[in-house]
Amino acid sequence: THLKDCTVRDLELRKLPGGRSEQYVRSLSGASPRLNMTNVVVTQQLGENPWHHCPATQFVVTLSGAWYVNTTDGDSRILPAGTWLFQDDSPDNPAAKDGTNRSMHFSGGVGRCDQMVLQWTRQPEVDKPCPF
Repeated sequence: THLKDCTVRDLELRKLPGGRSEQYVRSLSGASPRLNMTNVVVTQQLGENPWHHCPATQFVVTLSGAWYVNTTDGDSRILPAGTWLFQDDSPDNPAAKDGTNRSMHFSGGVGRCDQMVLQWTRQPEVDKPCPF
C-alpha cells in the first residue's frame, strides 16, 4: 500500500441550497459512476489494529484525537482531527495477495480517536491514489 497527499480538484464556486454565500464545492457522487456511498460508520480507535484490509473503499475522517496508519511500502502518517484518508486497500484490490500484507495497512489510535467512515461502492485500482 502507499500514501499520497491529495488535493480535491474541480471545485465550483456556487451557493448551496439554503446558503447565503458562495463556497467552493464538488459532489463526489458524480466523480465516478462507481462511487456510490453504501455505509456510514462512526468508530473509536483505542489502540493498535494490526495488518488488515479496509472492508470497502472508504474515506476515514478524523473527528477528534489522532490516529496513525503504516503502509506496506514503509510510509507512515499521523492523522489528527480534521484530516481524512481515502482507502481502497480492500481484499478486492488487484494488488492484494492471500497470505501476504499486500494491499493492507497497520493502524492505531494515538490515545482515543473518534472517526467517521464513509464507505463507497467502487472497485479498487492500483497506482491511482487520488481518483477524485
